[in-house]
Amino acid sequence: MINTGSVSNPWPPDLRASYAVLEASRSDHTVRHLRVEYDGEAVIAAVKRSRHPAGEYIISHFRGQRRPWRE
Repeated sequence: MINTGSVSNPWPPDLRASYAVLEASRSDHTVRHLRVEYDGEAVIAAVKRSRHPAGEYIISHFRGQRRPWRE
């Protein structure tokens, strides 16, 4: 099982997009988890323009305000 991360739903504290690369042969495998910068503000602006009914909730994810853990 490999959790590939989320290109479109960042998880704090690292808000970059993430993905996994699996390289496999008959005798070995490697998994690399990678993160890349993207224009999060452009995504937020697009959500606002869309007038999505859950827009503020979606935007809160991109700002790192939704946390998967309890503090």
